[in-house]
Amino acid sequence: MKLPIHSAFDEYFETELRPALGPLEAQRKQTLTRVRLACAGLMALGLGVAWIQWTFHVLPGYVFLPFVAASGGCYFLAQWMSRNYVGARKAGYIGPLVRQIAPDLTYTPGAGIAKERFVEAGMFVHDTYAFESTDLIEGVVGLQRVQLANVRAEARTRRHNHTGSIVFFAGLYFTAELGRRHGGRTVILPDIAERVLGRVGKMLQSKETRYDAELVHFEDQDFEEHFVVYGTDPDVTRALLTPALRRSMVEYRQRAGTKLYFSFVDSRLHVAFEGAGGELTPKLSESVLDPEPARRLVEQLDLAFGLLGQLGVETSFRFELP
Repeated sequence: MKLPIHSAFDEYFETELRPALGPLEAQRKQTLTRVRLACAGLMALGLGVAWIQWTFHVLPGYVFLPFVAASGGCYFLAQWMSRNYVGARKAGYIGPLVRQIAPDLTYTPGAGIAKERFVEAGMFVHDTYAFESTDLIEGVVGLQRVQLANVRAEARTRRHNHTGSIVFFAGLYFTAELGRRHGGRTVILPDIAERVLGRVGKMLQSKETRYDAELVHFEDQDFEEHFVVYGTDPDVTRALLTPALRRSMVEYRQRAGTKLYFSFVDSRLHVAFEGAGGELTPKLSESVLDPEPARRLVEQLDLAFGLLGQLGVETSFRFELP
């Protein structure tokens, strides 16, 4: 029996998934207890070393260093001690959930989206220095290949002869083949300037040329309150972003509760959900019996596939109950 995704998810989680998650929840609690005990021991050791420094005047100006070392050690120890739990959760929880969402999708924790795919979208002005992508969900939907994965991208920074790096994007990244070429590049970004600076921001944007493209305006106040659009061919961009598609993008932005970036490059669609992706990265402090992470993942897939539907790709994205 197939039901629409939102009406079927709660029933699936309560009747199928939750009963099977008991052993995994017990493993999580046991691992969390061990991590807490180990970290308490490290912090106690740090306190002891700091007391010795203070009492015997051994590097008294650096009495904070033992606490910094203990905190860093606790972080890495927690990562190491929770690796078995994380692997078990991805295999026993996220994998089955993805297959239930759409049988044609596969989940590969150790794989990701290629850096070249991320760069070709042209949604960010930074040069990508370091790139990592994991937790790949991919498959064929409506005869078109789709991919969704966690992405973390960094750019180099230089200041006062010092080189560092910044994370300019971390979140979920979705890409799909559309099966037809739109020509050129259309980039739709969150409109931060106008919301923060009002008319001044809009005036500055009107003089801007970014992403080797022109700023494209629409007589659509609701859409332009949320997004700013650049296109290498304004006529193609206006034809692509129909009133119905613009309304859907505004709705998706409101439903997602996070910044959304869109890009159309030739025959490929790219969507970036900034700050999302925790649904695919198990947190030791988060109970596996809480349905919210799974519900957020379902919602994000629903948004991405809904956009494909607006573009004429038949997705049949429905939640199938056993």
